Amino acid sequence: MSLEVPLAPEMNLYFFFKQLAPQVNELQTEILEHLVAAGTSRGWFPTLPAVINRFSENDPEETVRAAIAGLHRLRLLQTNDEGGIQRIIGGITHEKTRFRAVTQDNVPFHLCGVIDVFTAAGMLQKSLSVQTRCGVSDQKIEIEFDRDGSIASSIPSSITAFLPGWDGESHFSETDDGSHFFSDNAQLRSWQDANEVPEGLPLSEDTILLIGTEMAKALSDLYIQMSVR
Repeated sequence: MSLEVPLAPEMNLYFFFKQLAPQVNELQTEILEHLVAAGTSRGWFPTLPAVINRFSENDPEETVRAAIAGLHRLRLLQTNDEGGIQRIIGGITHEKTRFRAVTQDNVPFHLCGVIDVFTAAGMLQKSLSVQTRCGVSDQKIEIEFDRDGSIASSIPSSITAFLPGWDGESHFSETDDGSHFFSDNAQLRSWQDANEVPEGLPLSEDTILLIGTEMAKALSDLYIQMSVR
């Protein structure tokens, strides 16, 4: 599969970040690196004032504030109604979602969607495990990822997934409800039929290891450009 050629709406996310990566400046990369490290190595996001204070030691405060505003505008940082950091690059969050991740250092955090589950290990360059449940049967699903982002194992071994398409305009969070893993092909088909075959990419038992990992590797490489110096 060539990721240079648009195939379907589920590829919009890749092309969006491919265009976005060159726009992220050095200070923004440093801020993202700090947030990613805090969120996945220490298990918490600092407050925005704490981030501003930290980076204002080396750069003017107005420059730091402008960098953070830019990250928000570029959809690489999302805050909640109270102004706390809610979501950062790669769909990493500490708000409870259906996708709970644990790093090799035993630090828990959550992910927002199926594509984020696939990209997290490669982006962090750490092996991790993800726990979720089948979108139809509610059966528990556990997936182990190697540090390069490839699936090392899963329980059950027959997992499938649905990767919803993104229109390129709405907020990423609008696709979260359509992101699911399933225990097997039958459950995936059942969910698609019940939802009138929604727009996106079904990842069957035959394609999840190949296409899912390939797409994730491409996105992870872009995330690394923006969040690791």
